[in-house]
Amino acid sequence: MLFETEPEFSFAILDPAGTEKTIATPDGGLRVVTTPILNFINTQTLSLWNFLNIDIASWINEYIILEKLNYRQIGGKSKSIFIGTKLFKKINNLV
Repeated sequence: MLFETEPEFSFAILDPAGTEKTIATPDGGLRVVTTPILNFINTQTLSLWNFLNIDIASWINEYIILEKLNYRQIGGKSKSIFIGTKLFKKINNLV
């Protein structure tokens, strides 16, 4: 469920069993705990970025050493550019 919270939209996944996290409100009620959408998306995208650009490369290098494979480099670093990549890199201090 999406909520129009300030300063940005947020979301919560509501469970029919009522197991979602809640917090007390000043008037004595309960309010569902929400997650800011932009923060959530950025965190998930950053995890994917690190997996693709750091973890996989590290694993491949370790695998080559472990298996004593012969190889030769035939290209340099690849680069993908998408709408928002420049802003994403700036927000996350990526080079």
